[in-house]
Amino acid sequence: MPVLEDAISTTSVSSSVGKKRPELDKFYTPSVLADELVNLATVNPTSVADFAAGTGNLLAAALKKWPNALLYANDVDADAIRQAGERLPLAEAWSADFLSSRFHAHNASEVQGWSIILLNPPFSQREAPVHVPLGRHSGLRCSRSMAFVMTAVQYLSADGQLLAILPSSTLLNKIDQTARAVLQSNYLVEVVREPAYGLFEGADVSTYFLRISARDRPAFLSETRKGDLQSWKITRGNISIARAHRRNARTCGWVHTTGLNKGGISHRYEFPAEAYGKIAPAGSILLPRVGRFGVDKIVLVDRDHGEHISDCIFAIGHSTRDPEFIVDLLKSNFSQLQTFYGGTGAPYITRDRLYAFLAEMP
Repeated sequence: MPVLEDAISTTSVSSSVGKKRPELDKFYTPSVLADELVNLATVNPTSVADFAAGTGNLLAAALKKWPNALLYANDVDADAIRQAGERLPLAEAWSADFLSSRFHAHNASEVQGWSIILLNPPFSQREAPVHVPLGRHSGLRCSRSMAFVMTAVQYLSADGQLLAILPSSTLLNKIDQTARAVLQSNYLVEVVREPAYGLFEGADVSTYFLRISARDRPAFLSETRKGDLQSWKITRGNISIARAHRRNARTCGWVHTTGLNKGGISHRYEFPAEAYGKIAPAGSILLPRVGRFGVDKIVLVDRDHGEHISDCIFAIGHSTRDPEFIVDLLKSNFSQLQTFYGGTGAPYITRDRLYAFLAEMP
């Protein structure tokens, strides 16, 4: 089966969908499509969830194929969920916006995850062009449908699969570029039905089927890599001066995240009196502890006396590896590094999360 990027050349997307059919997000999955999607599963589930279930067409197909599986349904439309509950033996039904803290507060105890997750998420971007996944991938910005996927994968069991019907725009648009890279880095991702028009009657949109397998994702902090952590050193800066009191310096001063630009240090700030704070030694690599950033903010310290760093910066180093080689590794694995940043406000990474990421680098 082709992986995500292999289907790009066959994709065609209409930009007029939202204008012509503003009700598109209420087009539920036809039974023929539901059966086809369910039959693409390669695991035998004990539980099946649909977080944008509508009246339950996908779960109805799942029930035919796996009559003993527990079914879970969620949809923002309470009336639709009521209808799903009337036609299906649901283990649980819930009505909430899947991309809301309310949903995740209700399901926080679902630590084992579901065997199979089925999704036909909303496609429309009418309300906002950019959406934010919840949970581990909250540092991402992506389309609405991709935000559903990036949030849902966190609810997969260790050997589970997610099967989704998505707009073909998610294969090539710029807004989902990072999300696609994150999926490729962490899961086995396959396009199992090529992009095509006409799958939804009356909807002028091209769609495709995506299968994501959690069982083939890279191990998180595997036992064989834990021993490598003693070779890494992470230093967090401790200089904190309010923005209103910062004064630009030329060559001497302390470094903040705003000074990490284009792979180097563009400017420093003056100390209020004598120099103080933690120093990142020469050969260490600086990266932001908090905030959204690009690869240009990964900076190698090349000053012999090092750099004084703010509390918004981590400095990392390795006892044996060449610093420039580490910089290249960080940049080449940047899409995965971003997934370790999270939080409800500005994305941030903890020392433990950073150690976990470093342990998994090649």
